[in-house]
Amino acid sequence: MGDINFRILGPVRVEHHGAHLRLGGPRQQTLLALLMLEANRTVRMSSIIDAVWGEGPPASATAQVRICVSSLRRAFAAIGLADVIETRPSGYHLHVAAQTMDLHCFQDLVARSRVMGKEGRLDESVALLREALELWHGPVAAGLESSRVRNAAAFAEEERLSAVEECLEHELSLGRHHTIIGELRDHAAEHPFRERFGAQLMLALYRSGRQADALEVFRAIRARFAGELGLEPGEGLRSLEAAILAGDSEPLHTPSVAQPVPVPTPGAAPGTDATADRLGELERENSRLRAERDVFKQLAASWLQVLTNSD
Repeated sequence: MGDINFRILGPVRVEHHGAHLRLGGPRQQTLLALLMLEANRTVRMSSIIDAVWGEGPPASATAQVRICVSSLRRAFAAIGLADVIETRPSGYHLHVAAQTMDLHCFQDLVARSRVMGKEGRLDESVALLREALELWHGPVAAGLESSRVRNAAAFAEEERLSAVEECLEHELSLGRHHTIIGELRDHAAEHPFRERFGAQLMLALYRSGRQADALEVFRAIRARFAGELGLEPGEGLRSLEAAILAGDSEPLHTPSVAQPVPVPTPGAAPGTDATADRLGELERENSRLRAERDVFKQLAASWLQVLTNSD
């Protein structure tokens, strides 16, 4: 990615010739994270203030943002990038070459992989998707508490999950079901309300001669959806279960995953909008808990290193 690398797929980092640039405290990192997520677009001062302080910012917020920007500029100037953050009438603009930003590199690799996929070059598509996913080292801007940054990062996280699903779909098409069962179990466990992972896991198990295990995955999904959402799994998963029960010899692809349907309950009829909102809420909560877990692991590792060095 070059001599200068902007990293946001994990903790916020700027690397120059392999060395980490000192970015300052959480406020400066939050500011830079927002500028990176909106790279090559102007970010309004009001958005920065909201990202750094949320509700009830201090009266001096604008002045403090300017101080943070000045500090970041000094750090960039030390490596010859004095003009990387530009002041605009409404806010600030981060100038970043696409090849120096891990998020942009990820998006480019995914786009190229989709071209390969449409051309039937699945091996090449998988290789590009794996390369793209290796750029991730945790949740976007891991460790920062800003809800504004978290919301801005949600789109990138959805792109990552879609890339994982596409990669595993190609692996299934290439007949590699034996090798991806463990990976699919991990993704299905981390994203229990994302039906495509469940469908892919069922299909991988079934193709590996593990019909009972595939049906057990479906039963667990059905119980979770009924218990937590009052819903049945979507038509795609239910059709796949029926195909497995019937012993179909070649269900070649995971079915398209539709919206889950309500479990029949006398006097109650949950709406589709409410269902989508609830699924989204649960997925966001799962993402938040995973991010907190990853931050805790990083802190624990840091403290362990400190204690080890002190012995």
